[in-house]
Amino acid sequence: MNGYDVIAEELSNEELKKGLKKCSNRNSALLLILTAIVMIFAYLIMPSIIKLIDGKFSETTIASIKKMLVFIVQFAVAVPIVLVIGNKNHKHKAKTYFHKPQASKGFIAKWTIITMGLSYATNYIFTIIFLIIQVITGKTLNAVSLIAEDTLFDRIIMFVTIAVLAPIFEELLFRGTLLSHTIKYGQWFAAIMIGCTFGLYHQNYQQIFYASVMGVLACFLVIKTKSIITSMIIHFSLNLIGAIQSMFLSRMDLTILESTDNNKVTEYVFNNISLFIGIGIMSLFTIVITIIGVILFIIEIMKNREVFKLENICPQLSGMEKAVTYLTAPLTIITAIVLLAFTVMNAFPHLYTMLDESIKAVFS
Repeated sequence: MNGYDVIAEELSNEELKKGLKKCSNRNSALLLILTAIVMIFAYLIMPSIIKLIDGKFSETTIASIKKMLVFIVQFAVAVPIVLVIGNKNHKHKAKTYFHKPQASKGFIAKWTIITMGLSYATNYIFTIIFLIIQVITGKTLNAVSLIAEDTLFDRIIMFVTIAVLAPIFEELLFRGTLLSHTIKYGQWFAAIMIGCTFGLYHQNYQQIFYASVMGVLACFLVIKTKSIITSMIIHFSLNLIGAIQSMFLSRMDLTILESTDNNKVTEYVFNNISLFIGIGIMSLFTIVITIIGVILFIIEIMKNREVFKLENICPQLSGMEKAVTYLTAPLTIITAIVLLAFTVMNAFPHLYTMLDESIKAVFS
């Protein structure tokens, strides 16, 4: 059985709401378990590990080791545990997601470009919006850095994590387990709920909106093709470009570029001209993808609206009724509060320091 094949059930409105709330709680419980495992390791276990190697490596290397350990726990430990729990007593085993896509290569390529283009466009728009907010409020928002340190070790860690591990394990969780649980309540409904959850999961104000757009469209494409392979292609493509950009940016010396000495800046640019050409090419490439993707999306809306039709497996409930039922499930409210709290703390790092000191005080 394909993990995205669903049979409609004849249920009353109350039975549907009860099932939807249970589905919402189950999805949210999985995200809470994932977050809890990572946080317990980061705050309670990793400090002991770092003490063992403290003084044996440079501060930069230790920082890279911290990243590596967190990523290993997140993707090699926490996500597999969550997948096992999430797929227990369900027909949706991981292997059922990997059927051959039921769509042409042209269709998949087109929608990969559309998804990438709309994701980049959303990113550009909200980058401007957040810059305006910072200017108006006078508050500086900190974005979670996805730029590697200027060391080979850190570049390898960031590249493998961003370009390989995240596209595999995040797709298995979101477009695999969570989507397959929710799809029986309506395909567009499931795509929107899981897509937006994917955005919030990143806990980074800069990523929430474009990751949500990517998440919704990736869910849409998985439903249309009945295969997780298509969303993995999109995720690999976006993250590979991001990883390459990270490699380039890791080699830049921002202290020189921010200098008021124009001669010093000019000399630095000319001495590293290949680096700036590489950054320029990647930036131009993302702009071209954005333009092509948006144009293709507009053409689809105007000339091929049928492609947007997805099956509403339980039309007994309106979209609003489903959304209210799903979003008011107790564990979903808790999960939203937790993820939003971490998003705020990531934007204002001093809050993390306060939390860290509080945790140490409790366990000291």
